[in-house]
Amino acid sequence: MPLSASPAADGDGLPAGIAVSRCGIGLRSTGFALACLSVEERGADTNGGRRWQLDLRKAEAVVEQALSQREADRARAGFEPNEWAKVAHEVYAWRRAKTYLAAVFCGLVARATDGAANPLSLQVGDDDASRGYAATSLWQAIQVQAQGRIDLRNLKSQPFNNSPFSGKRVLATDWENVANFNRPVLTRAVELMEAVGRMTQGEAATALRSFLFAVPDPPTDVHWHIDVVLGRLDLVAMFDSLDSFLLDDGENGRRAQAMVAASFALLHPDQVDTPRSINDPSLTLPGDVRVIGTLPDRGRLAMYAEAKQKYTPPEWVAQFATEIKEKDPAGTGAYAALVNERATARGGRVRSELPHWRDVLRQSGVLMTIWNNPADMVRDAIIWSGLGVPEAVATFVDLYAKYLRHVEVEPSTVDAWIGRAAGFGVVFLGSEAE
Repeated sequence: MPLSASPAADGDGLPAGIAVSRCGIGLRSTGFALACLSVEERGADTNGGRRWQLDLRKAEAVVEQALSQREADRARAGFEPNEWAKVAHEVYAWRRAKTYLAAVFCGLVARATDGAANPLSLQVGDDDASRGYAATSLWQAIQVQAQGRIDLRNLKSQPFNNSPFSGKRVLATDWENVANFNRPVLTRAVELMEAVGRMTQGEAATALRSFLFAVPDPPTDVHWHIDVVLGRLDLVAMFDSLDSFLLDDGENGRRAQAMVAASFALLHPDQVDTPRSINDPSLTLPGDVRVIGTLPDRGRLAMYAEAKQKYTPPEWVAQFATEIKEKDPAGTGAYAALVNERATARGGRVRSELPHWRDVLRQSGVLMTIWNNPADMVRDAIIWSGLGVPEAVATFVDLYAKYLRHVEVEPSTVDAWIGRAAGFGVVFLGSEAE
């Protein structure tokens, strides 16, 4: 069944409860208004003969009014959202597909701003008839109003600057460079935006209202209280669990990325930098995790690490050393090929040996440490932290949970880590919002 905002219509030919004025449209029964919107006509030229473009100032006003209405709807009983509330729950439940959420959000806001806008748009079209707009610019307008008021899933200001969205003009089901697990999400996003494209401006505003009503509130920072159970700390069990935890579900390398970040943070708690998305093409520094900055008495920090949760051939290590040398000749490196030892044992791979750090140094001039399993990396971090073993282990367990949340793994992944920690003697006693 096609999604719509409201099937009934009144004497104006618009959905029941929608009023048209020179300044905007509003819900007569609730006073919900979208300020300073053009009179709604499907596909009409409202720019006086000029090339059509989406008015971002109007879009910001639409979002602000819709968010204010969301707050009012939640504060008092009586509002009954339409099927787009269910769509919000669906979209926010998509795994590893945050950018598709941004596309759906932009399509709804664009159509609620201008009834001529094509909600499938990602970039301005080649001709005026396409009614295309720059989704990145629209998303930034949405962020201005929505940051801190709803959950934006930590999406950055340029969410479409990654694969498979980069370079695309419109959402389409025939995209080729889409991961298999996101193919159904793309298909559904296109279906949703085609439904929005059949809406009038007022219907899209009504759908946006219901959508926002169901959008989660922004998350609060959480601080865990952890403790090491005396007499129960089992280091062998802890190191054994690291391999299996990484191999349970790669989550696009997020578990490995968080483990490297936690290991480095054990030594440099305030200088670790790791992005939420390691596939962001706007990132220019080498590595997935970096220790960078300056210390008052020790000078500049410049360490770059690559985290791999899949089999790594030897040439990848040499390539990473070259990247470090090109970007920062004085920098040091760490290559965490964290499943190589296990993958080699399982698959009997040829050329399984990673290069020795001395060979990398001779060839590239970059000083680097190389791990082929997680236990060696975490062991080194615990030893070099200088902390007593119980405190170091408890700190690493806590840091790993924090970095898992930072890189946005599934909530069940954090729960699984907490369960494993309890198995080797580190317990989480609860949490509180900061």
